[in-house]
Amino acid sequence: MLNRIWIVFISVLATMILSLPALAHEYWLQPDTFILPNEGLIQAHIKTGQDFRGNNFAYLPLSVESMQIHLGDKSQPTSSRFGDYPAISEVALGDGLNILSATTTPTKLTYEKPGKFESFLRNEGLDWVLAEHHKRQLPETGFTEIYSRYTKALVKVGSGKGADRKIGHTFEWVLETNPYTNEQNKLVAQLWWQDKILANHQLRYFIQTGKNLTTDIAITDKNGRANIPYKPGSTYMVNAVYMVTPSKENATKYKAVWDSRWASVTFATK
Repeated sequence: MLNRIWIVFISVLATMILSLPALAHEYWLQPDTFILPNEGLIQAHIKTGQDFRGNNFAYLPLSVESMQIHLGDKSQPTSSRFGDYPAISEVALGDGLNILSATTTPTKLTYEKPGKFESFLRNEGLDWVLAEHHKRQLPETGFTEIYSRYTKALVKVGSGKGADRKIGHTFEWVLETNPYTNEQNKLVAQLWWQDKILANHQLRYFIQTGKNLTTDIAITDKNGRANIPYKPGSTYMVNAVYMVTPSKENATKYKAVWDSRWASVTFATK
């Protein structure tokens, strides 16, 4: 019981620390293994960090809006409960490509140091936001942004057959090539925003091969697609950030002037 309380305390503390302004903090689902030989137990951590390294978080319902598992056309909520560590411990829905997904509730972030917001925008290819920020005559410091996360993890169970698909996230990656069954060793990801493809948008990918990490940026094409380099025996995360002005409701509730959305997908290669 004490261990469970300590894990929850550390998770809450880490959440507070990672809410401080920084260049970027990715959020993703990290299964203990992306490849299960049969219909076993899928265990996965919520992680937040940088360069594909970060802290593991317990499941905290107040910070998670939705957490589900999908296979083919079937979707169902996970059985996660407050303080669960790992956050997901779910029996696979069956043989094939099982998809874990999570969306978070909005979190506030206030920029107190000059240059932090500008550095974040340039790092994520969102330079237009800075021009709009000045146009709206917003201050350089002391303003608030809210951010929400949309993340997926693709897990091979048994044959791993099947395909990734849109599951209804506002901001979402769909991997068009199954990394576990594709014989062409090709990885193509498509980015969607509110049911429309998002063309000419920056993304960042991370490839962990043994102890070596490869990271780079790319731009989606006119069809919202990006080709990701294929490396066998590796773990991947593809991430993108989108910025909008907050709804009137969120602007009032959080006193926010910007609303950032983060989409990620993790998977492995055979």
